[in-house]
Amino acid sequence: MREVKKLNKEQLKAALTIAARCYPMMEANTLQKLDEIEARILKDFDSSKREWYGLFEDGVLLGNMVLYDYTVNFYGKDIKARGIGFVAVEFLHKKQKVARDMLSWYLKDSQEKKYSLALLYSFRPDFYKKMGFGYETSCYNFRTHPDRLPASKSDNPSGYIGIENLEEVTAFYAELYKANHGMIRKNPKDLENMLKAEGVNRVGCRENSKLTALMMFRLIANDSTNQTTHMKLDLLFSTPTALKTALGFLYNQADQVSEIDISTPYRDLFY
Repeated sequence: MREVKKLNKEQLKAALTIAARCYPMMEANTLQKLDEIEARILKDFDSSKREWYGLFEDGVLLGNMVLYDYTVNFYGKDIKARGIGFVAVEFLHKKQKVARDMLSWYLKDSQEKKYSLALLYSFRPDFYKKMGFGYETSCYNFRTHPDRLPASKSDNPSGYIGIENLEEVTAFYAELYKANHGMIRKNPKDLENMLKAEGVNRVGCRENSKLTALMMFRLIANDSTNQTTHMKLDLLFSTPTALKTALGFLYNQADQVSEIDISTPYRDLFY
């Protein structure tokens, strides 16, 4: 008999072992790395914003998932939403409807607990549409060479952004949240983790000492040359001047960066 149960701390290692096989980007290919990930998650395991669940059959863990509590801006009104992520199925039990049973339980339980929305990252839109999911507010992706962006003689970005800027980054995100339908409110822990993430460059633009744009990017080396580089960028801004400054900064990287992959909620960048 199958049942979904909330996992305890003692069951976390088993869940992470399953997840590591499904998500190679975790790079948990050694016991030491798996222990490090477990220790990091255990520090915040009892958070009310994130809960681990597993699907068991006759006491054996077949798959697991993480459920999240969110607040979403729905045309200016805060609504309660529940997200699902980190869905993983044990390799020996693929094609046995483990994921389907976990998703079905998640939807039913979310409805019973009066969540207005159920959210997930739809890497297979066709698959999830069959389960009743639709599209949320879009995030756009642009790929371009830096010298195709508009050059700008406006002020340069004000500098790098780090954990010491948590307060102003929190205010920046709060302003964006209020102005954008479909945006998820970031909690303090999310912002703290974002500003502590390794390998990410964070550059900010300010107007009158107020943060008005944030660029977060990774630089990926090209295997065939030591010079040209690929940039993966998240771009957020709240004023036209901030956008102009940000694009001018990116234009100036053309001597090193061969392509920029921009993720942003702003459709107007097409123009």
